[in-house]
Amino acid sequence: MELSRRMFKRGSSALLIGALCLSISLSGCSVYNDASNSVQVIGNIISLAQTDLPSLVASGVIGAGEEVTVQQWLAGLSTLDTQTANCVQSAHVAGNAKAGFLACFNIFANGIVSPEELALLRILSPKAQQQVQLWATALSLAVNAIIQIAGGTAVAAPVVAQVPASPRDLALLRERLHLDQYGL
Repeated sequence: MELSRRMFKRGSSALLIGALCLSISLSGCSVYNDASNSVQVIGNIISLAQTDLPSLVASGVIGAGEEVTVQQWLAGLSTLDTQTANCVQSAHVAGNAKAGFLACFNIFANGIVSPEELALLRILSPKAQQQVQLWATALSLAVNAIIQIAGGTAVAAPVVAQVPASPRDLALLRERLHLDQYGL
């Protein structure tokens, strides 16, 4: 646990993904439990973003004109998360094959980086871009952790801002999400 925190603070995405994978796989759970936890983490990231949106608009981080665009993007992610949860449950009922869980999360990962979705996400303000980049990076890290556990290949986080999410911002988001409860 302490090792994963230190790696998280250093900012290396590759090390972070490895630490997340290690943390999840060392929990002694089945791939189904890991997949269920990942769906929960993804849902928590989306819920936190939706909850924070009004205050980010009020503070000027996200412009009033960008609020609807961000809301629609988050709503689409929420739908993807629900579909992923249903897919995970179906894969569990079908026999817990890693390939089934991998397919579920690959759909979510591809949805995050879909050119069609990213084309709709038109955000001009650099502050808003950085905030959305933070959420997108966190989602990608959560999805990639389970993809790697299931034997797949990680998907790069979508690029929304010119500046990547900082390790400090990711660490603060990790704390706000209480990822300790998942062993992350």
